[in-house]
Amino acid sequence: MALVLSTRSLDSAAVCAQCGEELIAPAWCGHVSAAEIHNFWCCSKCGYMFETPDILDAKAALTNELVEEFLPSLLVA
Repeated sequence: MALVLSTRSLDSAAVCAQCGEELIAPAWCGHVSAAEIHNFWCCSKCGYMFETPDILDAKAALTNELVEEFLPSLLVA
């Protein structure tokens, strides 16, 4: 398995470094540290396996609107 920097576009998460197939989601992800995640990809077209690093943006703050959208209140009035 190779560690590569992927080509990314708005329509897909990554492009296979071997055949150019657009990949939608990694096969799995793993935390390397508190600020870094590695995505593990497997191309369904050619079977090429690779991983890409992602650095988490610690400066990105959660807004109340974003929290409410993904974690709605469980209280019922």
